[in-house]
This record gives sequence, C-alpha cells and structure tokens, in this order.
Amino acid sequence: MDKISVGQKNCRKREAGFKRTVKEIESIPSGILPFSGLSLCENVNQMSDDELNKFIELFDKISKLKSVKCRMAHERVRIDKETGLPIARTMPESSYKRIGLCSPEIRGEMVSCGHTMARYLLQDALKLLNSEGKDTVILEAELSDLINRIHILDHKKGEAEKRLAKLIEKMHFQPETNLTSDFEAASAEIQNIERQHDEYVERTSRLRNLIIFEMKTVIESAKTLQII
Repeated sequence: MDKISVGQKNCRKREAGFKRTVKEIESIPSGILPFSGLSLCENVNQMSDDELNKFIELFDKISKLKSVKCRMAHERVRIDKETGLPIARTMPESSYKRIGLCSPEIRGEMVSCGHTMARYLLQDALKLLNSEGKDTVILEAELSDLINRIHILDHKKGEAEKRLAKLIEKMHFQPETNLTSDFEAASAEIQNIERQHDEYVERTSRLRNLIIFEMKTVIESAKTLQII
C-alpha cells in the first residue's frame, strides 16, 4: 500500500468535514444554493503570506455582516401623534417625512439593507474565490439578482408608503368619501412588499453563509499548503 503524506491525510479529513457541512447546509429550506463542489485538495493556489492575510481580513469582515428583517422601515412615513396625520415636508412638494435611514455604522454591517455598501464585500470575496479556483458563477448570479431586487423593492416600498399617506390624509379631510377598500388594498400592498423583503433577507443570509464557508475552505487549504 502506498504511503500517505501528512498533507494528504489533512486533505482527506477536510474533505470529510466539507461533505458533512454541505449536508447540514443543504437541509436549510427555501432552495439552498449549490456549492462549487471543488475538492479541497485541488484547484487551490498557494498564497503568499501577504495574500493570505488579506484574504483572512476580508473573511473576518464578511463574518461580521448581518441580515436583518427590518422590512425597510426607513421608508415608513412619520405620523403626528396628536393629529394622526402623516407629517408632510415642504420640499420636495407632496412628500412626507420618513423614519429615515439607520446610521452609517449599522448600515455598513447590514448586507440585506437597501442602502448599504456591505454587499460590495461579498463581490470582492467572490472575485478572490474565483482567483483561487472556485467556480463562483452561481453565487455571483445570486448576488447580482439580490442587489437588483432589493434596490427595486426599496423604491417600490417608498412609493407604496406615500400612497398610503395620501389616502390617510384624504380620509381625514374628506370623511364623506368611502376609501376603506382603497386603504385596505394600500396596506396589503405594503405588507406584501415587506414579506418580499423578508425573503430577500433570508436569501442574502444563505448567500453570505455559503461565501463564508467557501472562504474558510480556501484559508484552511492555504494554511496546509504552507506547512507541507
């Protein structure tokens, strides 16, 4: 029987752990994305110390990213507590005061937010994974799709909240008009948008976890190659 090197043994152990983890993550409902399926003992370029340190630094940043079901609360119109009416703004015309964005520090860690730069970290990670031999086509497509959908939904939420605010005003100043069905429809539209955002948050969370896992396998393989 051929002798097996320490490096080969380590690779086999990591591959066994990889398969177990894939099974665990694939058990997550709602259409888990497939992994690249590459062997941890193949297609890994040997990194320099500087390259590995930068890779680990990006890995640490992505590990801190969060996905929160905020339901795009920043688009909600502020309501005057005394009158129960939406608080209007003078500029631009026919607009309203909103709840407003979270602080830049919070948004910087919210990968599912409609106003964040955090998703660019995921793009950077996918580029690095691709340079290390990982097939990232599916993950890149998922990220691109989520970015577009979240941006479109954010605009849609803002317009829906504005329509609801106008209805509230009209029902107050013109009580003789029967707008109950319109109000219910506008409220239902907003609820549907919020449910859609919940779905995007879950998809973003799964994508982040997949990228973290793929990065971890590269880091472990690179460290092993350095000591063999």
